[in-house]
Amino acid sequence: MGIGNIIKRVFSWIGETLRREFSFISGNYRILVISWMIMDLAMEMPVPNFQYYVQALGGTGLALGIIGLANWVCMAIVAFPGGYLADKYGRRWLITTMTFIMALSHLFFALAPTWHFILIGTIVNSLCLIYQPALFAMVQDSLPPERRGMGSSIIQLIHGTFNTPGPIIAGLLLLQFGLVPSMRIIYTIVTILFLIAALWRLKLKETTIVNKEPIRFRYFISAYPQAIKESFKVWKRVPRSAFWLFLIQTLLMFGMTLTNVINALYARDVLNVPEEQWWLVYIPLLITLIIASIPIGKIVDKIGRKSH
Repeated sequence: MGIGNIIKRVFSWIGETLRREFSFISGNYRILVISWMIMDLAMEMPVPNFQYYVQALGGTGLALGIIGLANWVCMAIVAFPGGYLADKYGRRWLITTMTFIMALSHLFFALAPTWHFILIGTIVNSLCLIYQPALFAMVQDSLPPERRGMGSSIIQLIHGTFNTPGPIIAGLLLLQFGLVPSMRIIYTIVTILFLIAALWRLKLKETTIVNKEPIRFRYFISAYPQAIKESFKVWKRVPRSAFWLFLIQTLLMFGMTLTNVINALYARDVLNVPEEQWWLVYIPLLITLIIASIPIGKIVDKIGRKSH
């Protein structure tokens, strides 16, 4: 057997293995995966220098705290009605509409003359996360049960892989144009890429029976008490382990938020890390996500979720 035939068989085996392992990437899941690739190219770009940008626009440490508080308050407000509205009016509608609004909200960041416009953009952006329950439900609906661990790991792999160039691009733009001009360029890029992702998500197919009545803004207000009631009812039907998982995740996110609001300023003012080098910290973090995601997903699918 010649070396050419051996190489051909090896590549054929690799191709067949990949097709077998990733054959579940189709339909809505594939559309969402591609949209995340587009969005993640931009999502991490503003993060390394965000705190410096707010400070350059007149914001203080207190301003950063107010922006962080507004972010979490808005996410808490939309957490209850998100799943309720998705079940009533459809997941596709909520996902596509909020993705478009989220894309345009980045213009507040790109054009901000003062930090107050960053606050407005943050509020709009966070309110758009009302679509997260719909997004999670659509992902789960689109994956076979035995592939959900791998499917979740692929999402993490995408986040790590396509986020990785973001800090590098941010650092290069900072060195080339300076802080404020580079951040305006970055947020313009974010707006464009999010709009492309929003257009792509129009290809999504609805996965649930939806209410045909027209959607009115006042319904968002009137439905809120019912949404809260339905949300608490869910905890009576799901396993108790889901509640503890929710509680642990909440505590972890709270702890991370305490540091993420001012960590760049701490690095610069206390640890003496120069502003133009702070973006380098993000690269090993994102590379670690890339390396760990697929093996963890395989373990979860093979051994089980609870033991991990």
